[in-house]
Amino acid sequence: MSIIEKAMEKARQGSSQSPEAVQPRVVPQPAPQSVSQPASQAVAWDKTRDSTNVVRIDPVPELVMCQPQTASLGGSYRLLKERLLAIRKERPDMNLFMISSSMRAEGKTVVSVNLAAAMALEFDHTVLLVDADLRAPSCHKMFGIPGRPKGLADCLLYDVPFSDVVMRMDLGKLSLLCAGSATENPSELFTSNRMQNFLLEIKHRYPDRIIILDTVPLLPFAESRALTRVVDGIVLVVREKVTAKAHLESTLRVLDGRPLLGIAYNGSSSYGADKEIFELVYGY
Repeated sequence: MSIIEKAMEKARQGSSQSPEAVQPRVVPQPAPQSVSQPASQAVAWDKTRDSTNVVRIDPVPELVMCQPQTASLGGSYRLLKERLLAIRKERPDMNLFMISSSMRAEGKTVVSVNLAAAMALEFDHTVLLVDADLRAPSCHKMFGIPGRPKGLADCLLYDVPFSDVVMRMDLGKLSLLCAGSATENPSELFTSNRMQNFLLEIKHRYPDRIIILDTVPLLPFAESRALTRVVDGIVLVVREKVTAKAHLESTLRVLDGRPLLGIAYNGSSSYGADKEIFELVYGY
């Protein structure tokens, strides 16, 4: 049995959990005592917006949902979107999804941003994309936004109101919460009650909104593993000829008992020259 087949069997076993088994629990919200930070170094992004305060994007080529010449790749993201929406139809309470990988350079951010865009372009879906990679944030770069705008870290560390930093993009019904200010210890911040309660608050404030988290890789850093206890579902990105078998096996052990929905197999050689295309090799 191949490693992918073993992963498929593990996902099927995990999907038999009762709905209550994957529900996050609200915990008290004291300020994190040991997270000591300087004043925020991020700046409010002031790129030109239109009269409705919508950010006009300048997407990079990897944001294929905005590139007419890469329609075939966009179709694959729409397929992944349909798979997740089918899960959500069965479980309407599931609206907080995490996209991660074993290590870097496997395409998690490209998948996160294009999946969020594919969902936001649907007439009925409002989507919030959260850049939860405080170590190397790049979601904003995919939209052509320069610098390091205020965002998630500023909400958590400096009590900046969410409404002051969330960006409404001119791409369907998509909003973006950037990573925000650099912090010396993201792991400590993400394992705090403040982070857990922040995610639960944005999850329940608008239950019809779909939230996509782009996180740091699972193996090198602790913060992503902390988030697996809070999210409703996880999509693991695996890149052909990049992801090591040992890394995938270790990641699947880390995710044992967590709400793993599937593996996005990125850069599949079966699609010829379309190296950024992916396929969901198993589902919920």
